[in-house]
Amino acid sequence: MFTSLIAAHRSLGEAWFRTGKFDQAREEFLTAQTLSSKYQVKRSICEATLNLGWTYGIIGEHKIAMEYYASCLTQFQNFDDPELRCKLESELAATTRSMGNLSEADKHYEKSLILAKELNDPVLIGTALNGLSISESEYGHFERSIAYSKEAIAIAEQMQDNYRIRNYLSNLGDTYVFHGDYVSARIYLDRALEIAQRIENPNGTAVTLGYIGGLCLALKEYGEAEKAFTSSLKMYRKLNNNRRIKWCLLYLGQICMRQGHLAEALEFLLEAKNFDYAYHNVRNYVLLGIALTRSGDFAEARVTFDKSIETVSEYLQFQPNGFSALFSRALALAGLCSISTGAEKESLILQVFSAYTTAVDNCQERGVLEQELSCLNDLSLVAHESWFRSISELLSKYLA
Repeated sequence: MFTSLIAAHRSLGEAWFRTGKFDQAREEFLTAQTLSSKYQVKRSICEATLNLGWTYGIIGEHKIAMEYYASCLTQFQNFDDPELRCKLESELAATTRSMGNLSEADKHYEKSLILAKELNDPVLIGTALNGLSISESEYGHFERSIAYSKEAIAIAEQMQDNYRIRNYLSNLGDTYVFHGDYVSARIYLDRALEIAQRIENPNGTAVTLGYIGGLCLALKEYGEAEKAFTSSLKMYRKLNNNRRIKWCLLYLGQICMRQGHLAEALEFLLEAKNFDYAYHNVRNYVLLGIALTRSGDFAEARVTFDKSIETVSEYLQFQPNGFSALFSRALALAGLCSISTGAEKESLILQVFSAYTTAVDNCQERGVLEQELSCLNDLSLVAHESWFRSISELLSKYLA
C-alpha cells in the first residue's frame, strides 16, 4: 500500500511541475522522498531525489539541484537502474548547461541518448534529442539543432504528448530566430502557444510568449515585444520562477533602451541583478553597462563592464566556442572602449576588433549577427567614431 502512496505523491508532483507550480511540485516530491526513506524503497528514494533535483534545476537553483543529483549517484553505488540513470544524465546535462559548462553538458546528453536508445524508450529519446538541440544551438550549430528538434517533435507527435510537443516546438521556434528564419520561427511559436493555452499550461505559455517576444525584438517590433515579455513576466511572477523572471527583465530592459526609455530600462536591469543565475548574469552586466553609459553614469558603467568581462571569462573556460559568451565579451569590451580615452582606448580598440573577429569566426548566422549589430548600435554615443563604424561594417558584411 505504501508504494502506491509514494507513487501518488510523485504523480501529483509531476502534474504540478507540468503546470509550472514548482513549489507545490517540490512539496509532493519531498513527501515521496520521506515516505520512500521511511520504508526503504531504494528505487523510489532515487526517483524522488531525482525529481527534487529536476525541480530545483528548472527554477535556477543549480547548486541545490547538483546536490540532489550527487545523492542519486551515491545511491547508484548500491543499485543501478538504467532508466533512472538515463533521466539523471539528462538532468545533469540541463543543469551543467545552465551553469555555463557546455562541454560537460554535451557528455551527459550523449550518455542519456545512448541509454535511451538501449532502453528503446521514446520519451527518454525525445528528451535527449531536445537537450542536444538546445546544446547545439548554443554552440551556433543551428542546422544540427533544428534536425535534433524535428526528430524530437516527430517522436512526441507519435505519442500525442502535447506537453512535450509544445516544449520542443518552442525550442525549435527560438532556434529559428537565431538562425534568422523569422517566418519559420513564427509558424512554430504560434503553434506552440496555441497548444500551451489549449492544455492550460501556464509555464509553457510563459516560455513561448517570451520566445515570441524575442522574435518581435529581432524584427524591431518593440511594442509587440514589450507586450509579450510583460505578459510572460507577469506569469512567471505568479509561478515564482526567479530564473525566468530575470530572463524577462533583461529583455524588457533591452526593449526599453531601444525605445529610448532609459529610466525604465535601468529599473528592469537593476531588478534583474537581484536574481543571481549564472546563465543570465553575463548579459545582465553588459546591458546594464550600456544603459548606465547612455544615462551618463560612466563610473558605474565602467565597474559593470569590468564585472561582465570577469564573468564571461569564467564562462569561456568551459565553452570557448559558445557564440553567446564570445559576443557578450566583445560587446562588453566595446562598451568599455566607448567610455575610455587615450592609451587605454587605443589598447581596447585592438581588443574589441580581436573579440568580434573571434566571435564572427565562430558564428555567422543571420539572426545572431542582426541581434548583435542591434546591441552594438545601443552604444549610440560613439556611433560617429571610426572603430565603431569598422565593427559595424564587420558584422554587416555577412548580412549583405
